[in-house]
Parts: sequence; structure tokens; C-alpha cells
Amino acid sequence: MYKNAMHDEQATIPTEPRTKTPRRRGKILVSSFLALVVLAGAAFSASLLIAQHTPSKAASVSGLNGDIATIQKEVQQHRRTIAPGSGSFKANAVAAAANVPSFNSVGISTAKNTLAADFDGAGYSYSYSALIESDLEPNIPFAYDGLQFNWPNINHVNYPNLTDNWQTMGQNLPLSGTGAHKVGFIGSATHGAASGSVLVLYSDGTQQVLPLGFSDWTLGGGTQSPSYGNKIISAQTRRDTRSGEQNVKTYLFYASITLDANKTPVTAVLPTLTGSAQMHIFSYSNNVAPANAYNNTGMSDDAYTTPGNFDGAGYSYSSGAIGWGIGYTVLYNQNLAGDYGMRFLWPDVLPGSPDNYQANGQTIAVTSVAGATKLGFVGAATGGPSYGSATINYSDGSQQQFTLGFSDWTLNGYTQAPSFNNRYFEGMTYRNTRSGQQKVNAFLFYADVNLQAGKTVSSVTLPASTNQGKIHVYSIATGVAGFYDSVGVSSDQGSLFGNFDGGYHSYSAEALNNAHVFFSSAGNLAPYRVNGMNFYLQTSNGVFPDNWLANGQPIGVTAVAGASTLGFIGSSVNGGSTGNGLITYTDGSTQAYTLGFSDWCAAAPQYNNTVAASMPYRNGAYGQQSIKNNLYYAEVPIQVNKTIASVQLPTTTGGLMHIFAVGERVGNYNNIGISNDNATKLANFDGGGYSYSEIALQNYGIVATGTYTHDGFDFKFGTNEGYSTFSGSPNNYAAVGQGIETVPTAGRTSVGFILSATGGGTSGTATIVYTDGTTQNITLGSADWCNNATAAQYNVSVAATLSYRNTPTGQQTKTNYLYYSNFALDSAKTVAKIVLPNASQLHVFSIAYK
Repeated sequence: MYKNAMHDEQATIPTEPRTKTPRRRGKILVSSFLALVVLAGAAFSASLLIAQHTPSKAASVSGLNGDIATIQKEVQQHRRTIAPGSGSFKANAVAAAANVPSFNSVGISTAKNTLAADFDGAGYSYSYSALIESDLEPNIPFAYDGLQFNWPNINHVNYPNLTDNWQTMGQNLPLSGTGAHKVGFIGSATHGAASGSVLVLYSDGTQQVLPLGFSDWTLGGGTQSPSYGNKIISAQTRRDTRSGEQNVKTYLFYASITLDANKTPVTAVLPTLTGSAQMHIFSYSNNVAPANAYNNTGMSDDAYTTPGNFDGAGYSYSSGAIGWGIGYTVLYNQNLAGDYGMRFLWPDVLPGSPDNYQANGQTIAVTSVAGATKLGFVGAATGGPSYGSATINYSDGSQQQFTLGFSDWTLNGYTQAPSFNNRYFEGMTYRNTRSGQQKVNAFLFYADVNLQAGKTVSSVTLPASTNQGKIHVYSIATGVAGFYDSVGVSSDQGSLFGNFDGGYHSYSAEALNNAHVFFSSAGNLAPYRVNGMNFYLQTSNGVFPDNWLANGQPIGVTAVAGASTLGFIGSSVNGGSTGNGLITYTDGSTQAYTLGFSDWCAAAPQYNNTVAASMPYRNGAYGQQSIKNNLYYAEVPIQVNKTIASVQLPTTTGGLMHIFAVGERVGNYNNIGISNDNATKLANFDGGGYSYSEIALQNYGIVATGTYTHDGFDFKFGTNEGYSTFSGSPNNYAAVGQGIETVPTAGRTSVGFILSATGGGTSGTATIVYTDGTTQNITLGSADWCNNATAAQYNVSVAATLSYRNTPTGQQTKTNYLYYSNFALDSAKTVAKIVLPNASQLHVFSIAYK
């Protein structure tokens, strides 16, 4: 996998882990989230989105390549979820506001301390971890039947003896005078169903007696149906006994009483029961919940699957398999600084209640972050991958049409790759049916669309119809520019969601590791050094974005004092790509630049790219493909005495350009062509990882910071950092049309060069610029560094002959050469600079005058 160490970052919620269902470990977390780029706005067309919804399957491979359990484990290390409120729980025993009577019963226990609770008087109790698996965790707010509830704010792990419910004994429960005209209760009964009368007191001094009843908490061990019109709001697969866990289902029920709409309620007095059957209440409310327009029930408890009907056939997601709880905020798309690109708010309704929007043309309000550039969706489709036309509504009254598409929630029984550039948000190894669980992988996906610049989204209208199935949306969020937006690298064991090229192909993390490419994560930065620059490539685990798809967006750059060069690691797909970008400095000035990248599978690089890493295969949704691919390095000069504030990536033509990392370098040398024999991997003279040997050059008196005299010229060799060794630091100029400044010295008659070439001999026009503004063109060239047969053709002679060269893995016996050439100058003038040819195969190690 990736060569780095990643740290888990998740909400600190004390729960007890459960090995059978690795649900939440800080709610017990085990899954993850991630994403897509749906394709609309200026960057992508709906037709492209639709065309890409069925990636081709490799003929030699059967089945999708991705173990969901493994993906779940890996994505924990990047996902962060935040519980409603602070994510930590107070140690009190009072459920709500002031004047609420204290609880008087301990009905919940942990597996490690089952003796602390005694819900039914016989030593049995609700399981704390089972309640959490069904989304009932301390102080969690949730809506039901139009009322807003809170589960008791008790952390039973740290405070096992705290009471958590009312065994009804005439307690006075205060009511909101401005709330709903009903009171809802959540609870159950022990030793059979129980009922009694609630006395409601109104502000005018009148009273009202209303019946209230609850069903037995186990429904008689599963032999009974709910009583008194109760609704099952939550169910658990097990309960605790004095000696441990017991596989007996437990239930919590909802019951309500209707108030006099013409009066102001003050108090509800609970019943006092004298028989063996007792009534218990965990939460109550007459506070009105914020309205929602959910119209589909997509989640269900594992112990009570009946209400779930995500697909219209009775199948649903398992609330116990998802990695966060109701009302949670799920932070998506983390960058290396530890920031997140979007914050998705999960529905605050219990499993078994409507929890998602089944698209039918409804308009959903959106609260936008300042400066939002993307609109993100979390959801899935049923009935096959589906798409439809949606509309973004802006605050200025304007609209933007786009195509919203989602993959089938099971990927068609785990036989079809994701569609519409969807990215992974969450995966589950099973789903619920009306009769239990089914071992079918189920997913939630991420999709997004670019927003129009300078506008604020106020709402989105979901598709009124689709091409085939149903589109379901769970959450909508906005995000700002600068965050990664493409998944370009995947694991060999889990390549399903890698989607570098829009066809669900991606770089192999293992192959990149073998090519000595290193990855970083937030809080664990591991530099990947190319041409004297430190680059930080983000670990993606094959599901998280790890690169920018260049579309004119601004990105941040870590400034390097005195830097002279801006470098990029990247490549293009669907052909080479080039475009113009803009560098903004901290003083407000700007600099336009041109950047090009070769296709990742090109036979030879373009745009003066250097091959940073070459891999023999790539990953696809169905496995590996033996197609050679490359990662490239490109650079542009920057103004030395200024500091970069931001870089706007190019708007490109040709293929699609992807940028994995950006770095800066001090000094003018732009290639590491000489390496120490004990650190050969640090150099890459020819694009294939080969280089001159520092030890072999020493036999000719060529050393870093030293002077090498040849034909009367005193040639100085060095590095950008001024090191006394060549190893790891740029030490020559790859000719890309740059100007080499000189210290003017009058009366010089000749200029000499120590140089060589890679990939065969090459030459180009160099320009000598004099201080009076006049110029002199010369043809500067060299024979190949490993073949001196064409030396005369390029007007060079051999300056040094070496018996071996360095490779990425050691030494290779192969004769190689450094060459020398010289040109006459106008002795009446003074040289200001020399502009090298635009021929990146040509390398100049030193320039001298005499």
C-alpha cells in the first residue's frame, strides 16, 4: 500500500466497541466516505457524464476489484465525523431543561458492567452498544412525528450507575407552553404491557386526563405485537443480563397524547402503577421539530427491518453498518493541512423513518458557505445507475441546469463499476431485507457540480424524472475551491473507485511505491523529492481525492523564501494537455505562465516534461492492466524576490490535466544529473533514473563547489544549495529556454560549456545577450552522454570519459561522457546573460569565460 503512516481523526465519543458489528469506535467508526465529480458547469457536459456511466470491463478479469471491509478499514484514517453538539457527554442524569425530575431507574448497561442496571427488576437491561448501533447515543437529538427529542445524556461507560429513565410514579414533567398540541413519549414497559392515565395541567387551572400505554420491551420475547397503538421507533438485536449479553430483541416505542389546542399546557403528571407491569419513559417532548421533506425510508435497524424500503422492494441500508449516526456532520475531502472541503449534515431521524429525498422535482434549500465553488451530493440510485436534469437556483434569481447521476446502490449486485464519475462515500458489506440481512454490498456515493463564479446558491431542484431508476439524495453541501477533486491512485487490492481518466482507471499505489514515489497524509508529511523540490502527494486509499483536475481553480502553495522555480507533479488523460495559469504574489502582482503535461500513457513525454516515475501497469475497476504509465515533472520560472500567495491552475485545451503536487525550488539548476554511488535514487539525469557517478567524476577533478580547468577555461560545478556533494541537489541546467545570468566582465573573447545530452544528440539556438542589448546567436548542442560517435556533428569534444553510470538500484558498467564546446565572443562587449535553447534533452553543467 502507500508508504506513509496515517492517523485516525474522529469524534471522541466514549462507547464500547463491538467486534461483531464494528459500528462506531468513536461512535464505533469503521467505514468512510468519499466522492465524485459529476460533470456540469463550465468544465464538463452532461453528454460526457452520461457517456461515462458504463466503464468497459476488462475481458480477462471477472468481478469488481475492491474488498469493502478492507476499504472501510483504510478510510477510517481520513474520515472525521462529528456528533451533534460537542461530541462529548455530561455526566448528569437529567434529560432536558430545568425543573425536570430526576430519573429513577437504570435501564441501560454496558457489556463490561451489566450488574449496574436492572431495567425489569430481574437483572435484565438494554444494551448500551446495541442502542448505539440503532443510532440512540447519549444526548443525540432526533425528530419523530414532528417532535424534537433528545436521548438521555448519560455516558454509561464512564458512569454505569447513573439513572437514565423514569419508572412512572406520578412525576411532574414540565411542558412547553408554545409547543405542539401533543406530547410524545419514548419508552416501554416491563413484565408485559402497561397503561395508565396522564394528568395534563393547563395555565388556566383546568386539567385533562389522557390514557398512555406502552408495549412490553421484548414484545413478550417476540410473541406479541405492539399495544395501545404504539409505534416501534427503535429495536436492538440483544439485551444485557447479569451474566452477559443475551440474543433477545428489545424495542423502544412511541406513544402520544393529544392536548387541548385552545389552552396552554404547563405540566404532564405521569401515571402511578401498582401492578407487576411497569411503565418506563426515556424521553418526552412537545417541542416542534424543524420540518423536513424526506419522502423515502432508506435505513432500518438490523433488529427491525420492516419499515425500510429504499428500493421499493423492501430492501434498505443497515443503520448498524454505516459509520456514523443520525444528525452527525461528516467531514469530506481532507487536504494535507487537515482541512476538509465539505461538511455534510446527516438526517436527524431514527432508522425506519423517512430519511432521504427520492427525487421527484422537489426543491431543497441549501445553506451555502462563503465563496462556494462546488455543490456536493451524497446519495445513490435504485433500479440501476440513473441520471436526470437538475437545477441550481441562485440568490440573484438566475438558474443553472446540470445533470445529476448516481450509481446503483449495490453496483448492480456488485457487477458493474461506478457510474457518472461517482466517488465512494460509504460502503457496507450487507443490506437489510424485510426478513433480515443479506450479504450484498451496498454503497453511498458522492457527486458534485461546479457553481457559477460570484454567485450564491440558495436551493437545488432535483430531477423530476430519470433515464431509468430512482435517484436518492441524503445530504447536500457546498465547498470552496482549492481542494483535491479527483481520485488518481488506488490500491492493487481495492481499485474499484480509482478514477483518474473518467473510465475508472488509476495509478497503482504499489507500482508508484516501487518507483520510489512517497505519499503523505495530514499530520504525516513524507516529501517526494524531484529535481531538488519537495513534493507532498496525498494518500487517497483509492477512494479519496488526491489530485486537482485543472480547471482554472486557485490552489495554495507553501512559500519558499528566495525560490526561483515553481514545479508541478502531474500528467494528463485523453491526450496531452496545455493551458495558461496565473501566479499571484503577496505584493498583489501577478505572473502568467504556461503549463503542459503529457498523457499518462504516452510513449514519449511532451512539453519539456521529465518522467518522474514510470510504472509497468495501471489499475482498473476490475483489476490490473499491463499498460505502461508515467508521472511527470514540469516547472516554470518565478520572480526570485517575491513570495507566492496562490497559484491559479490552467484552463486547458486538449486532454484533461491533473496536478498531484506543487513545489518550489531555490536556485537556477533544474536537473539532478550527478549522484553519489550510495544514494543513486536521488538523481534522474535522463528521465529513466540514470545519472553520472560523483565518484567517477572525482577522478577528473570534477567536484561540487570546485573548479575544473579545461582548455584554459575554469569551469565551476555546484548545486543550488551550495552543498559540497552533488547528491540530492540540482546540479545542471536542462535547457528549456531559460536565461543564465552572468557577472559582467569586460574583454572576454570566448565562452565555454561543459554539457551533454540524453535520448540521443540534440542542438538548438542559444542567444548570448550583451549588456548593450545586442545579441549573438550560437548553435549549442551535444552528442548523447553514452554515445560519442556524433561529437563532431555537434561541435563538441570529450571532456571526461567514465566507465560506469549510476542506476536507481546501483551501478551499471556503461561508458558515458561529458563534452566540451566553446564559442567566440565580441571582445568589445560584455556578456549579460545566455539564453539556452528550448531543448530539454540538452544539459549544461557549467559555463565559463576566458
